[in-house]
Amino acid sequence: MDIRVIRASDIPHVQTANITNLPENYFCKYYLYHAQSWPQLSYVAVDSQISFFQSLLAKPSLVQFPSSTSLLDTGFHRSSLRSASKSRWDFRPPIPQPLLLARQTRKHVLTPSKVSRPPKSPYDPPKIVGYVLAKMEEDPADGIQHGHITSLSVMRTHRRLGLAEKLMRQSQRAMAETFGAHYVSLHVRVSNMAALKLYRDTLGFEVEKTESKYYADGEDAFSMRMDLSSLRQAMIDEDGSDEDEGEPVGSMGKKDGAANPEKEKETKRKVKVGRALGVGELVEKNESQKA
Repeated sequence: MDIRVIRASDIPHVQTANITNLPENYFCKYYLYHAQSWPQLSYVAVDSQISFFQSLLAKPSLVQFPSSTSLLDTGFHRSSLRSASKSRWDFRPPIPQPLLLARQTRKHVLTPSKVSRPPKSPYDPPKIVGYVLAKMEEDPADGIQHGHITSLSVMRTHRRLGLAEKLMRQSQRAMAETFGAHYVSLHVRVSNMAALKLYRDTLGFEVEKTESKYYADGEDAFSMRMDLSSLRQAMIDEDGSDEDEGEPVGSMGKKDGAANPEKEKETKRKVKVGRALGVGELVEKNESQKA
């Protein structure tokens, strides 16, 4: 599973996920508007590895079985068909399909080589299983720079994996880091209890107000908001944690240099070095000591 910034080539697949899961749908140019105006805020979850069993469930006709194997079971065995008129106890209940498949393929192990599908190439489109579409409010009514979550969706096959939370947190961090957003807002249906649990209990959003008949079908919406000040402070602390390990250079590098000039004078001492330290002074000093 990979979470990355949305690309222009992802927009048709993002729109497919939106139409599949949500009643609020948008045109492709609306997604492109978000991707081009705020390219750092919208993210997608890509499932690059599709398991063999998922492909088997999606297209069971692609599985090739030996010619002697038959997957049809009507519930009557050949012996019971011949003696069906003799006894009514010859009827046997149908075998469950998973048990039947395991029994008839006992000697034939299903492996990816049994599936007749072309191998995956770099030109295959990515499998978008989730996305978050976000933007910055261009003309905020309160005059405070903040972001807004336009749409969030995860495919049913990939839910309960924490993808929605990861997508939201990545977008929120980009809002605070790139645009200096103070908070993020969104709208959610009053009846969408799963989304309310995610926003309120997991992410920490608070209901600011209820907007009547916000959606096209007349349903009310909760206007929710989350403060990003703690996230911004955490990023500042992370930046300030990298202290310089070198020695202080100059007056700007010394912590007490400007505050205590007298202390700095006390530590200074005039010494002679090089040619200033002559031999004559040493001779005179020695003679005076002898005298």
